[in-house]
Amino acid sequence: MPTPFDAIGFHIADENSFERLAKYTREHGRVSTIHRRGASLHGHCWKLNEGLEVWTVLHEAQGHLTYADCRPAFRSRHRVVISPWELTEYDEDGEAIVRGTVDGRGVLVGFEVQNLTEVSDRLFRRPVLQVCLAGLAYTVKCHSRKGTPLPGSFELATTRTAKKKRQMSCETDYELTGKVLSCKLVRNLATRTELVMAYIDTGRMGLDIVAESDRVRGTLEVGGIISARVWLQGYILDDAAVAASYEGVDRNFPTGAFWTGLHHPN
Repeated sequence: MPTPFDAIGFHIADENSFERLAKYTREHGRVSTIHRRGASLHGHCWKLNEGLEVWTVLHEAQGHLTYADCRPAFRSRHRVVISPWELTEYDEDGEAIVRGTVDGRGVLVGFEVQNLTEVSDRLFRRPVLQVCLAGLAYTVKCHSRKGTPLPGSFELATTRTAKKKRQMSCETDYELTGKVLSCKLVRNLATRTELVMAYIDTGRMGLDIVAESDRVRGTLEVGGIISARVWLQGYILDDAAVAASYEGVDRNFPTGAFWTGLHHPN
C-alpha cells in the first residue's frame, strides 16, 4: 500500500526506517517553535530539493519533550486564497488541519498545515488565508488523449469495504481528474528516487501534485488527462512570502478583473 512518503521518494518499510528518518530530520532540520496552551511545538524541517521536505514535530510540556509526528511534504509555488476557513489543532500529535473554501471557486478543501510552527498567530486572526496547496500522490493513472476527454473533478476520496459499500476516507485524501498543464521529472537527491511533478487543471481548481515515477501508470505528458489519489497538504503564507511570490500581471485575465478586489466604503 503506497504512502505519502513514497510520493517524495522515501520508502518506509518498517518502524525502524521511520524512526531513522525522524531522527535525521530532528538532527538536521531547521527548527521553528510556537507556544500553545502551556506547551510548545518544535518543528524541524529538513529541506531537500525542488520543494521536497520532511517535517518532524516535538511536543514539549512541563519540561518533558516527546515525539509528536514525522511526515513528508512538498512546498508548492502555486497560491490560492482560502475564505472562509477554520483551523483545528492537535497539539500532542503535532498536527493542524485547515478546512475552508477556495475563494472564487467554491471548492471545499481540508488539508494538513505543514508549517504551523513557522507562521505568526496573527495570520490566523485574518478572514483570508493565502495558501500553497499540493497533493502527495498515492497513485496516478494517465488516460489516452483519444476519444472524449474525462471531465475534471476534485472530491474527497472514498474507500470500499468488504461489502463493496463506498465510505469516506481520511478527510485530507482526495481523488481528482484533470488536464496536465505542466510536468517534469526530478530526483530526490537524498534517495536518488525519480519523481514526477505536475500541475493539474481539475476544472474546479489548479493543483500541484508530486508522485514517484514508478507509481505513474501510462505516459504523463502536457495536455494529457490523468486521475490520481492524493494526500492534500499546504503551507500558510505570511506577507513576506506573498510579496516574494509576485511575478507580475497575469495577461490571461481581462484588464477589468484587476480592479475587482478593490473596495471603497461609501
